[in-house]
Amino acid sequence: MAQAGHSANKTHFQLDRISFFTDGVFAIAITLLVIEFKVPVLEHATDAALWASLKQMAWKLLGFIISFCIVGYYWSVHHLVKL
Repeated sequence: MAQAGHSANKTHFQLDRISFFTDGVFAIAITLLVIEFKVPVLEHATDAALWASLKQMAWKLLGFIISFCIVGYYWSVHHLVKL
């Protein structure tokens, strides 16, 4: 009888380890997405210059937002999966 309890605890521990590992993988993936952003260097910091610089980064920002949402969605679905 003690063996069955030990086996169940070991299985639960293994599932926790997999869950923690995948959480780390997802966190690293999201972090790598953010690293691609560079702060724009402006010679004369005005509102117009800032908006122009942000306009140039718009597609990159949109790509980041879409990628972040996809990774976040998979991360949340991953926690809903019943093994």
